[in-house]
Amino acid sequence: MAFCRDFRCRYCRTGSEFYGNTVRRYVEFDAEDDTYDIMQHFDVAFDVIEDARKSGGCALIHCIMGVNRSGALAVAYTMVHQQCGPITAAVFVRQKRRMLLSNEDFQEQLIGFARQRNLLHLDAKEIGSGALKS
Repeated sequence: MAFCRDFRCRYCRTGSEFYGNTVRRYVEFDAEDDTYDIMQHFDVAFDVIEDARKSGGCALIHCIMGVNRSGALAVAYTMVHQQCGPITAAVFVRQKRRMLLSNEDFQEQLIGFARQRNLLHLDAKEIGSGALKS
């Protein structure tokens, strides 16, 4: 049985050894939830997801709980791929998961990401007309 490096998740069987030849591409990185710059992994995540999509495959984006780290990258991918704002993307991803983005730091990073990519204004109706003036 393969174990995560983190002793807290002994129930989690994952890693390239676990998946073997069943996946076309496997990318792994260590990330924490508190004050971690999750968006540093966006470009690699985007490339892997796009590779899977364009080849007719699927992409599994996961972390221990499937809420914050994987959720942030899934929302960021959705924003870029569908050219939508963070609220629209989060609603779309949330429809596929039970919980999403309880980490406020990751929420702030996604808003900053949307601002950098000029996607924040796409949620103007959801945010309210006065919220984007600052």
